[in-house]
Amino acid sequence: MHGQIEVLGATALVVVMGAAAVADLRTRRIPNSLIVVGLLAALLPRLWAGLPELGLGVAGAGVGLLAGLGCFALGAMAGGDGKLLMVAGAFFGPVQVLGAFLAIAVAGGLLAIAAAIAGGTILPAVLSTGRLLQYYLSFGRVGERGTLASAGAQRVPYAVAIAVGSVVWRFWGGQL
Repeated sequence: MHGQIEVLGATALVVVMGAAAVADLRTRRIPNSLIVVGLLAALLPRLWAGLPELGLGVAGAGVGLLAGLGCFALGAMAGGDGKLLMVAGAFFGPVQVLGAFLAIAVAGGLLAIAAAIAGGTILPAVLSTGRLLQYYLSFGRVGERGTLASAGAQRVPYAVAIAVGSVVWRFWGGQL
């Protein structure tokens, strides 16, 4: 029976993340209704597996929410993307979601590079990234803290990166 629950969870992850990526590509928004459906899709199979599994899903959602709120507060991510990280956390649990975050970050970086190349803004993007790194490495004494609201900020549909990173981590994470 546990194998069926795992297949159900993996299928739900692919469907929810795929729907979020499509919505973000089309409208640059992730509907709250999709976030609620995603949380239910992640947590209901865990409930079926027992209360300890449900607890892991809720804890993972909490880790994802904290990461999403942090990125949102820094101006690095929109609110819908942050809430989608919470959904990813519910699917993975509090430990596995850390590996998923790494896969998501790599996918996001590749997406940003591709968008900068396609938009002919690769040099400004590299220079802006350098100023941002200076800012954080010097604890705000040097450089500038860019956000999504900054002039010339590269905006990408980050749900695509969250979806790709989550699916890659789910199916190949243990082998990376």
